[in-house]
Amino acid sequence: MIGTDQRLGTYVLKKKIGEGAFSEVWLAQHLLLHQRRVAIKILTDQKRESVLRFAREANISSRLYHPNIVQVFDYGQFAPYHCTILEYIPGTSLAQELRREKRLPPERAVAIFRQIADALDYAHTQDVTHRDVSPGNILLEEGTKRAVLTDFGIARESNSSLTITQQRMGTPDYASPEHAQSATAVNPLSDIYSLGVVFYQMLSGELPWAKKRVSFDIPAGPLVPLKERGLANLPSDLDRIMRTLLHVDPAKRYQTAGAAAHELERAFTIHNVVTQVSYGNGTPRRTIQAQPVAAAPPAQAEVAPNAVELLLGSELTRVPMDRARQRAAKLGQPEVIATILNDWSQQSWMRRRMLGRLARIHSVRSRNVYRYELRVLYERRDAPYAEEHPDRDRERFAVEVLVDRWQVPLPAAKDFKDDSGGEVKLPGSTKIRSCPDCSGRGVIICSVCNGSRRVPNPDLDEDDLFSPPGSNGVATVGASRSVGVAGPRASSAKGATATAPAPVVLEKPATVPCPACGGSGGATCGRCDGVTRLVQYQCFRWKREAEGWLDTEPLPLKDDAWIDQQFAEGKIYREEAQNGFLPVWSQIPLLRDMVKDAQDQESDALRVLRSEVSVSFMPVTDVTFDLGEIKAGEPRNYQLTLCGHENRVVPENWRIYNWERIVYLSLLFSAILLALIFALVAFGR
Repeated sequence: MIGTDQRLGTYVLKKKIGEGAFSEVWLAQHLLLHQRRVAIKILTDQKRESVLRFAREANISSRLYHPNIVQVFDYGQFAPYHCTILEYIPGTSLAQELRREKRLPPERAVAIFRQIADALDYAHTQDVTHRDVSPGNILLEEGTKRAVLTDFGIARESNSSLTITQQRMGTPDYASPEHAQSATAVNPLSDIYSLGVVFYQMLSGELPWAKKRVSFDIPAGPLVPLKERGLANLPSDLDRIMRTLLHVDPAKRYQTAGAAAHELERAFTIHNVVTQVSYGNGTPRRTIQAQPVAAAPPAQAEVAPNAVELLLGSELTRVPMDRARQRAAKLGQPEVIATILNDWSQQSWMRRRMLGRLARIHSVRSRNVYRYELRVLYERRDAPYAEEHPDRDRERFAVEVLVDRWQVPLPAAKDFKDDSGGEVKLPGSTKIRSCPDCSGRGVIICSVCNGSRRVPNPDLDEDDLFSPPGSNGVATVGASRSVGVAGPRASSAKGATATAPAPVVLEKPATVPCPACGGSGGATCGRCDGVTRLVQYQCFRWKREAEGWLDTEPLPLKDDAWIDQQFAEGKIYREEAQNGFLPVWSQIPLLRDMVKDAQDQESDALRVLRSEVSVSFMPVTDVTFDLGEIKAGEPRNYQLTLCGHENRVVPENWRIYNWERIVYLSLLFSAILLALIFALVAFGR
């Protein structure tokens, strides 16, 4: 049982100042050095794994020397306890401060963020990931306001094998998405995420999400903007910075905690908060101009603000952006610029030697030049047209609501590629109706015989036609119009019968089978194929067409192959939109024109199915300097641009050529040429 005034080695325990699941922290005093006060962390769990972790925590912390990381003085076993002797930080934890104050002033929150960011960056350079950055593990020293990171109990070294793969560690409220996977998935970018949650809480007094996380398995919801927490007079960039800090994709977070701290300090420095303070009782109000949180860095040491970072900041891949910032900071040093100019001047005999040594630097301005690529997949759906077929199979059709052709689902597009498409039936357009051509009879009555199957014999002439008595109108054709008798006349005697032979005649009918219908009187309806009914519906044709746009902001360089390589290394953004374009794209000047060109192609029959924007960049730095000389009619200052991470110098400037050398060599060459000419003339004689 641990108690007050208990002795552990050369220390006496005075007061318990903290307690965890497996340990207690006590304020202790040295037996002989009475002014020496330390914090002793005592392991209360004697299990082997706990002892190993406790020893490892001490070992990790002991090699981290940083003013914002609690210092380890000693480690050992004071039977029966394993103990770590730590630097004592008089004060309170950030968790206790937030319980008491709920919110911290912005300048105080930024100051704490900066100190813990410095501590994390240092730990990360030592291959140590804290894995449990939370208010309870941040101590605030009384008086000095120093913030100190403590409790590396679950910290992990990159070469450590102690962590169980599927085990999850940390505090759920402050855990990154990687914490939900496993302890081994947690990395330095996870610490940056957790620090972002802590900063949000310092400003607002609440966690960044609408609902509290109670376990790793419950994902964090959408980030609640700080304005919705009732906060006002904050930098407009702050929500963008928070989205970057708390991005689900680690690659799109700040790649160092220091980079995030720099962004915060810059945002609060630029932002001028004017507070109106009223004293009441008619006392005039006094306007207080807020002081900057931190001194602004030199203008030449940072990348100039741009629309891409301001609008897309939380979605950008941070590694290239941070690399550009490091480059800008390096070029902010005059000696670095001088070295680059000296090296450049030695690459051509025409350039002035030791240019960097002669140059007096006026300004160094770093910026990013962006290249935008827009890919668009259009879908064409032509106006519907009618189709039909005989209702031969008596199909059953579901009763559907007639929909517009643009509401009909089509196969998903897998890439930005042309697709020849096809024909699609319009749902709800199917109808069954009687065939209008045959009036639902299935046959078409012959228009020649009108269904009688016969037509007048076309071979009869009018002169050949007569109707003998008793012929019932049957026309006959004979040798004469009288009835001829063959043989002697028959006797007229009583009782005798006269038998006259039939006249020899050739009969031709007055009608013949209708040649048009073959005597059938009609034909099967060709439209309904004799079924009498038609299935009628509407169809439309569709296809997909891919187009692309590529544009780059102006550059003073013409080497296309080299430029393409630089932009390939500076890819920072790619995002897709369905059925149109993201509104934020139209807020970026050059990209806005590309989007407008793509939108102008849309029509009733052509719409944007998918769009994708890719952004890459190349860092450039404009250097303005003079050479300490003034020439009549010429500007005093010179300007060169350093392009890319190779700091390629452009353009060639004839004004800084070594004209004395050029003139001297020209005269020497001319003299040699004249001498050769005279020699040839002399020998020619």
